[in-house]
Amino acid sequence: MEPKSKFDRDFWQGFRPSHRQALPDWVESNIVLSARAAPVPGRMRLWKYQRGILDAIGSHDFPQVSIIKAVRLGFTKCIISALGFWASERPSATLLLMPTEDDCARVSRDEVSPMFAESPTLQGLLLNTAFGDRETLTTKFFAKGGSLKIVAARSPRNLRSHDVKILLGDEIDAMVVTEEGDPIELAIKRTIAHDDRKIIMGSTPTIDGLSNIQKLYNESDRRIFEVPCPHCFTPFEILWEHVTWTPGNPADAYVVCPHCGCAIDESEKPKMIEAGEWRATAPEVKGHAGFRLNSLISMFRNERWGHLAKKFTDAKNNPSRLMVFENTSLGKCSKQSIDNIDPFSLQARVEDFSLDDLPPEVLMITCGVDVQNDRLEACFLGWSKFWQPFVLAHVVLHGSTIEQKTWMELDHILARKFQHSVYGYPLPIEATAIDYGGTGTGTESRPQAVLNFTAPRGHRHIYAVKGIGGQAPRPMWQQSFSAKSGAAKFFSIDVNRGKVEVLERLAALPYLDTAGEPTHTPGPRNPFPFRFSNSLPEQFFEQVASERRYVRYLHNRPIVEFRPIEQGARNEALDALNYAYIVAKGSCTYVNMRERDARRAPPNPKFVPVRTRSMADFGNFSRHPHGH
Repeated sequence: MEPKSKFDRDFWQGFRPSHRQALPDWVESNIVLSARAAPVPGRMRLWKYQRGILDAIGSHDFPQVSIIKAVRLGFTKCIISALGFWASERPSATLLLMPTEDDCARVSRDEVSPMFAESPTLQGLLLNTAFGDRETLTTKFFAKGGSLKIVAARSPRNLRSHDVKILLGDEIDAMVVTEEGDPIELAIKRTIAHDDRKIIMGSTPTIDGLSNIQKLYNESDRRIFEVPCPHCFTPFEILWEHVTWTPGNPADAYVVCPHCGCAIDESEKPKMIEAGEWRATAPEVKGHAGFRLNSLISMFRNERWGHLAKKFTDAKNNPSRLMVFENTSLGKCSKQSIDNIDPFSLQARVEDFSLDDLPPEVLMITCGVDVQNDRLEACFLGWSKFWQPFVLAHVVLHGSTIEQKTWMELDHILARKFQHSVYGYPLPIEATAIDYGGTGTGTESRPQAVLNFTAPRGHRHIYAVKGIGGQAPRPMWQQSFSAKSGAAKFFSIDVNRGKVEVLERLAALPYLDTAGEPTHTPGPRNPFPFRFSNSLPEQFFEQVASERRYVRYLHNRPIVEFRPIEQGARNEALDALNYAYIVAKGSCTYVNMRERDARRAPPNPKFVPVRTRSMADFGNFSRHPHGH
């Protein structure tokens, strides 16, 4: 007999068999995309490769699913649609892990809420809560039971109080280990109590060897999406090496079948994608489905093969842009020497020169100073007329940096002039950048001590600098002014942009001549690598290689950050080197004028350099603070 009251219907509903419709079919039947969340609003229609992913997500055979992918291939839509399925058919405690707080608010506002509002099956399932605005966005309860908590990986302490059955992670390569631990591992531990848990992780990859999603994919059954060639019907995965075009005409790009060698036109792609199938390349792995996707199978017009070929030709000569193309379009980890600098290989390249015995190519000297509580660390760079950098010396001045005595010792060093080995011309330190490093007020603060030192020495090109990070593009060198007086206060510098260039030059190899021997003649390969003095101590090389670049993507835009390779690793030498590099690029534009002046100078000028101590001390990385 059919129950008459709503109470009876709801009671007997709990004894009915669970919904047996496959997840991809359920999504296409029930999910409606909002115009705010999708380029094509309306009922969701899945591409063939999305159906395979959703099949694995909905299957009890795969507790874990990992997707390494290019951008704009619908992964976020898939996991949000699966969330709607669970809220409607299998209510569970669910946690969605996002890189930042802003990402949490965005996915809640632009993805989750519109889907529940537009899809008739889901309408009314989201319960109103009495939390504040932020909590309402990131904490949701469902009418049939279960909940959704959206947590930022940058606040891993928020993970400690949750017990969840379903864990979703989006853009996990933007998540880094903090002092509280690895947010991904912490989130996975929240699912341990559930034998039927589901862990779904996806991301655009970043750097080879550092990528979180690369590691997870390699642990999975490593599926690839293969499409049949329209000529020989042999299935293959479309990779970038299969794309070719006539020189000068990337818009006419086409794919060459790796089996029969026939050219495949873009117009064949829709039928190929619809006939494609997923194939596991490591079928011995059970319970962990992994999927690899690139933009070559995207159905968006702006991702057609000719458009991707044009993006590649525009980026191929720019390492940073090429990295973005590989990550976001090819779904591939980038392999660049900048991310794996070896301190021992750097130290093996030292040469016989120093600050007291300049190389003949050096025409200009700059200095960068990193300020610590108990010492100043100064790095001296020489520059040739081709802007090739020479690391001449690294000096450590011990002493409290709020005491005038320490700063006067630095002043004596910066006042020195150094004799050119060929022309005999006295070379001053052209410009110096000193880490301002803070916003303290009061005469005893270190930032104020830096300003007290640099303000009367501006005519000597001695500047206070403050590093500015973040995602917004900005000049490498820009003057900042006091909001109260309008007077110049310090220079703001883009430290991340500077470190990218510095690390690229550190990673660059010396030129090789036709016999394979190192040469320093400028050429097309690694145009201006760093050259190192043999007076530099071992700690210098350890510190300049102490940081590694991390890349995360925010709204498909790359954000570059630098973090220590090991917790607590020292990086003062890298910072000082970066300041010396940026001050040359930002404030010195006349290195060629120095060559002209050097050639005009008398061969043996009569001058007495200012000396405060033996220059042998300059090679001692940790000498006594005030010994003579």
